[in-house]
Amino acid sequence: MPTYYKRDATGTANWNLATSWSTVSSTSSTNTGTFPSSLTADPVIFDANSAAVTVNVASQCTSLDFTGYTNTITFSNQLTVQGNVTLGASMVIAGSSVLRIQGTSTITSNGKIYNGNIFFNGTTITLSGDLTITGSINLSSSIVVNGGTINIQGNLIAAGAHTFGGTTGNATFIFNGTGNQTFTGSITIN
Repeated sequence: MPTYYKRDATGTANWNLATSWSTVSSTSSTNTGTFPSSLTADPVIFDANSAAVTVNVASQCTSLDFTGYTNTITFSNQLTVQGNVTLGASMVIAGSSVLRIQGTSTITSNGKIYNGNIFFNGTTITLSGDLTITGSINLSSSIVVNGGTINIQGNLIAAGAHTFGGTTGNATFIFNGTGNQTFTGSITIN
């Protein structure tokens, strides 16, 4: 299982550009010859030396770590992450496409705002810090959300009946958008 590092290539590169990735470090001069595309075998790391990237095709990875990243990721297409997501305090998030988080995951927000839609497909999501979503939050399975606060500035969509927070979930949900917001579906909140 290789770990993919976004390289320090100049300019903004597309996610599916194989020469943008290394399995050694972001400063490596050797590219992988491929790009991260597996939900079970491709952890992805962006660090202080990683260049800007655009998620230009529907993509997936095992985990996503932006610790130390000071550049821009642009979501022009859906990115599915099977596990943990760590946003960097100094990174820039652009675009408004879907971030789909599956499985049991910890989301470390570091105060970042996500401007697109987020799909939670996992069984347990643990928040480390508050998370602000300007798009919609979509729940497509029963889910427990623990820790932190989710500031919902768009809509909340729960496909089917959910026990949101279950008997153990302890996250706080705040609807605080500036316009009309809608809630669709059925949830039970702890």
